[in-house]
Amino acid sequence: MDENTEQIPQNIHIYERYRLLVEQVKDYAIFMLDTNGYVVSWNEGAQRIKGYNAAEIVGQHFSKFYPQEDIDNGKPAMELRVVRKEGKFEDEGWRVRKDGTRFWANVIITAVYDKNKELLGFSKVTRDLTERKQAEQALMASEERYRLLASELHNTVLELATANEELGQFNTIASHDLQEPLRTTYSYLLLIQKKLGQEGSPELHNYIHKAIQGNIRMKELIIGLLNYAQLNTAEKEFAQLLVKEVVAESLQNLKVSIEDTGATILLDEGVTYIKGNKVRLVQLLQNLVGNALKFRGGKIPHIRISCVEMPDHYQFAVADNGIGVPPEYTVKIFEVFKRLHTNKEYPGTGIGLAICKKIVEYHNGKIWVESTPGEGTVFYFTISRNLQLK
Repeated sequence: MDENTEQIPQNIHIYERYRLLVEQVKDYAIFMLDTNGYVVSWNEGAQRIKGYNAAEIVGQHFSKFYPQEDIDNGKPAMELRVVRKEGKFEDEGWRVRKDGTRFWANVIITAVYDKNKELLGFSKVTRDLTERKQAEQALMASEERYRLLASELHNTVLELATANEELGQFNTIASHDLQEPLRTTYSYLLLIQKKLGQEGSPELHNYIHKAIQGNIRMKELIIGLLNYAQLNTAEKEFAQLLVKEVVAESLQNLKVSIEDTGATILLDEGVTYIKGNKVRLVQLLQNLVGNALKFRGGKIPHIRISCVEMPDHYQFAVADNGIGVPPEYTVKIFEVFKRLHTNKEYPGTGIGLAICKKIVEYHNGKIWVESTPGEGTVFYFTISRNLQLK
């Protein structure tokens, strides 16, 4: 038998026992109203939920529990009219505690009649559903945020589509319209140089030489930008590749520089096959090895290329014994046109490592550098093992 029930003497009238049980309920506010809506009883649950003790609230009108806007709109009186007519009224809405704070309540008001069907008053049962309401509001807020994010994503996709179209137009311009005037000026500069022969002052010959070199540099910049832009719009195409073939092709493209510098290049073939785009990966390794050959600082380059297999990716490393990279530049060097040296010291466009980064991202990987200035540099990059072959 329930502990509270055991405390109620068995010789008490059944209605008195019921009253005592109701008064001890803590999870529900259960109380009676007279026919005009004034509180005539009060249980422990009502005190816990609403904050009033019985002495403070008995004799007060039940509209005291409603927000002012509901009182102004006549909601308490409307509820009693409905109960008189229908016998019952149920509602969910904001109610007010003694301290002025609001809580979300489920309310049931029921008409109470005597045996002659005369209205005695009303019973009122209130549950505090604030936590549930807050959860619902949080869910609605999350759904609204999701809707806004989805809308922003849609707009971003449209903007990217427009940007890709503009990049495609840029590719067309860069591949033809910008290079055509350069070809023309380059041709005329060579004709002027040839026409002068041994004539003309050394100063004039120097001017022409600088103009030709500037023309060549501009062409390299345009080609570099074209390659960089194409990586943003190119469709991803991957195949099964033999690592040593990719490395061999990249080194073949650098054959003259390798011979001129006397470089030794070793391949630690820890992985035989990978998935990737051969053209892009050849370009990537060619850029990294080319940097090692260029930034050697007068030393004979010793370069080691390695590849190891990880759970979800392949990790490559290109290590050299060159001049190294200062710690503060190990991130910046992957930005477009970010150069650490003048073109006179080390010729270049400043786009090569930015292209490397794009190629690695094209393969769902990442690239980073570890370096000791004066001793050498190691470029690491990863390629996903989960690329879809096409």
